[in-house]
Amino acid sequence: MNAYEMKSLLEEVFFEDEYRIAEKNYKKYDVEVICFNLKVYSEKLKRHMIEMVIENYIIGTTICDDVWEMTWSLPKQNYYMKIPGTSTKRNPKDVGDPKAFLMLSKEKLKDILSMRMMNKNLMSDLKGMKENPMEMVRDFKLKNIL
Repeated sequence: MNAYEMKSLLEEVFFEDEYRIAEKNYKKYDVEVICFNLKVYSEKLKRHMIEMVIENYIIGTTICDDVWEMTWSLPKQNYYMKIPGTSTKRNPKDVGDPKAFLMLSKEKLKDILSMRMMNKNLMSDLKGMKENPMEMVRDFKLKNIL
């Protein structure tokens, strides 16, 4: 799968307003390569932030132009995985479905974003319990009465 096919596939899967796909050209080992940054809007920062990077797989100094890798930007680490089904010309046994894989990744990205929102709400509640314990207790009791 070449870069044009990957871009059209990304646009097909991540077509909603909350996502942005930005392409970036750079040189690696004197070869011009492209990577795609999948960005999601952050309410906190009021701009789109990179959540995933899709780029060609690199083995040592060899750039596989038809094998694509996805890098997840998770809170404490980056997680790398190859996208199955992008190198059928090189490897006929690679019969994975890249569109379905990207759709699954989109669902997992939604899970990650909801976990971040839950964590933000939890931290906000804990801060409120520390700074305004009586108000939090009052609100808790009122909520449980009804």
